[in-house]
Amino acid sequence: MSHVLAAQNLQVRYRTREGYVYALSGVDVYLNAGETLGLVGESGCGKSTLGKALMRLIPTEGSISLDDVDISLASGKALLSFRRHVQMVFQDPLGSLNPRQSVGTSIARPLQAAGWKKPQIRERVEALLDQVGLSPDAARRYPHEFSGGQRQRIGIARALALQPKVVICDEPVSALDVSVRAQVINLMKDIQQRTQIAYLFISHDLSVVEYIAQRVMVMYLGRIVESGPTAELWGQPAHPYTQALLAAAPVADPRHLQSEVLLQGELPSPLSPPTGCAFHTRCPHAQPLCMQETPQLSFISSERQVACHFHLG
Repeated sequence: MSHVLAAQNLQVRYRTREGYVYALSGVDVYLNAGETLGLVGESGCGKSTLGKALMRLIPTEGSISLDDVDISLASGKALLSFRRHVQMVFQDPLGSLNPRQSVGTSIARPLQAAGWKKPQIRERVEALLDQVGLSPDAARRYPHEFSGGQRQRIGIARALALQPKVVICDEPVSALDVSVRAQVINLMKDIQQRTQIAYLFISHDLSVVEYIAQRVMVMYLGRIVESGPTAELWGQPAHPYTQALLAAAPVADPRHLQSEVLLQGELPSPLSPPTGCAFHTRCPHAQPLCMQETPQLSFISSERQVACHFHLG
């Protein structure tokens, strides 16, 4: 099957006085048209870095392809063409929108860069505002005049301006209250059903990911430790880290008994990662082998992968 967006062996590293720090280490990812891939993990594990790497916003090693065309070394017009098809919704809509530009101007910028004419731009901006549930007069107003949920809708409208094939969503609803969060998520699902757009949905909110994503990848310290269909992964997590994440997720039921799967300690520093399996310092099932060899991501079923020497799947 041909993937709309695929990446292999992505690595992002930063030079320090002591050497290199790896924010991403050998990450593979693919997206199919019309699907949502969830990306979960603790803060600092590299989720946002992966989103920026796929957008070519930061220096990245490895290969990235759009519709089987390698764009890893693309620049100039080739990179501009890639960006028309792969867009991003940022975590903070107020910070990602220019406060000195009207909403209409912000949404129109991608269209202007693509060479659209003024009448076409005006018509497209009105259609986009309508698509995300805002009135046409919103185009004349400024970001500070809107609520958080409305600003996120504006961010989505801007990302959709050029009808991209992929949208990378970096914590798009984390700053919103529960009711507005549900509205934005349902909006995104509705747009996906009508356009077959693909989403990479980065979030720490497991309940939202369970609702919107068909597949999930779990990240720990710059590596993918488990991936697979959402229902299977939620029903029978194989990696101890995935089990701990799901056990820690709050459940809105007073009769629900909290699981005893608890993590000890903090996420290790990328400046001095543990040897072997990076999770062994917090894993309740760690063995001597875990301290010596880094487990590779391998298939445990047709669609499930896990990186653990002693996985429970």
